[in-house]
Amino acid sequence: MMEKNTEKKPINMRALKGGSYSLALCALALALIVVVNLFVGALPSTYTKLDTSTDGLLTISEETKAIVSSVDIPVTMYLVTRRGTEDTKISELLERYKDLSPNIKVETVDPDTNPAFITKYTSETLSVNSVIVESARRFYVVDYNDIYVTSYANITQEEYYNYVYYGIMPTGTPYFYGELKLTTAIDYVAREALPTVYTLTGHEEAQLPSSITASFTANNILSESLGLLGADGIPADATAILINNPKTDLSEYEAELLVEYLENGGNLILLTDFRYYTNEKMPNLASVTYMMGLQSEDGIVVETNRSHYNTYATMLLPVLSAGGPAELLPSASLNTMLPDAHGIVLTGKGDASTAPLLQTTVDSYVKKNVQATNAEKEEGDVDGPFAIAAYATLAESKLVWYSTPYVVSEEMDYYVNGGNSKLFMASVNWMCESESSVSVAAKTMSTEMLIVPASAFGLWSVLLVIVLPLAVLGAGFAVWLRRRRR
Repeated sequence: MMEKNTEKKPINMRALKGGSYSLALCALALALIVVVNLFVGALPSTYTKLDTSTDGLLTISEETKAIVSSVDIPVTMYLVTRRGTEDTKISELLERYKDLSPNIKVETVDPDTNPAFITKYTSETLSVNSVIVESARRFYVVDYNDIYVTSYANITQEEYYNYVYYGIMPTGTPYFYGELKLTTAIDYVAREALPTVYTLTGHEEAQLPSSITASFTANNILSESLGLLGADGIPADATAILINNPKTDLSEYEAELLVEYLENGGNLILLTDFRYYTNEKMPNLASVTYMMGLQSEDGIVVETNRSHYNTYATMLLPVLSAGGPAELLPSASLNTMLPDAHGIVLTGKGDASTAPLLQTTVDSYVKKNVQATNAEKEEGDVDGPFAIAAYATLAESKLVWYSTPYVVSEEMDYYVNGGNSKLFMASVNWMCESESSVSVAAKTMSTEMLIVPASAFGLWSVLLVIVLPLAVLGAGFAVWLRRRRR
């Protein structure tokens, strides 16, 4: 039998050192991965989660960033939903809000395990994935059905016929109101005090359209009616008074109250119509504007510069001036279209500072004979330019005067992509001393089709149907020929 070899083999120090070195590198790499993951996890979701949704549903606008970054008190956003049924878009949007301010906190509340939570805020049934925003000052409830909204404004006649006679619901256009609703809620609960605009009554004033009242709500501006006859004075909480196209004059008592209100830091926004308002027909209301350095040039403004009217010479495309309410606009190139306006003259009298907001060109004039059947200039007409919107300031008081009621017309607003209403709401927010207005647009969730113009259809047909296939065949033949020659 062979004798067993009990001699120990020497330790390979080189292999041992190599193994230790590899083990150290693996440990270092693992530690580096952990640190990187922790670092990335601490980053805001804005940087770690790309918004790949249609029309940027989860992309936060600069307007929202400005509002949320100014929040100076703790605000909690509660997502009310059952565990495991969270809406991913709403959840991610809430995380993006939290990343904008250290004062924003997000929590999820399960109504099944905490049924008494909702009853503290509303007695109505709240949809799953609704959001409740709360601060120490107040709270705001955003229902899920107010975030996802389907519009049927642009349905076809066939869809309408099928709905009426067969009960088939039209497809409609789905919109996502998440950012608008949540930004409005945060602004509402964080403000120290909410502004109140009182709308004057008793002079056959026009009603504000629903789009403007909705803008008031979206901007967290309270709206109340106000009758001055028999009143002891203007309410102390009145941030501004709105007089919307009165058809009869104020009484001397009402005019005195408004003058006193302006002298003591009040704000007034006035919309008039040349058909009803003249210095002669409404001397009491005229005394209020005159005290602020503005008066009417009675008649109707006619514009002869073709670049500054649309279709008719009285359908004005005025020039927007900088300063005042215009400072709150998102763009200085905002378009407005305002028909049937009278002129506004800056008198330069009194202590108020005045400036035009919307102005016609030097080619315009005020036609005194408003009953004329044509717009041709006649003797007695007054040459422009004229302000058709102007503003005045006196100490802490502000006055904005539009010489046409069409600034709040939904029809006119449609033609200028919301330019009229944006300017009007900027005027209201200027008086309410809001640095920005909540006018975040709703985002469509429908997939847009690729539309190829008829002029390009022939070119693309030739390229895709003939040129591209021939190019591929030619390249293949060239490769085959080169290999055959080898």
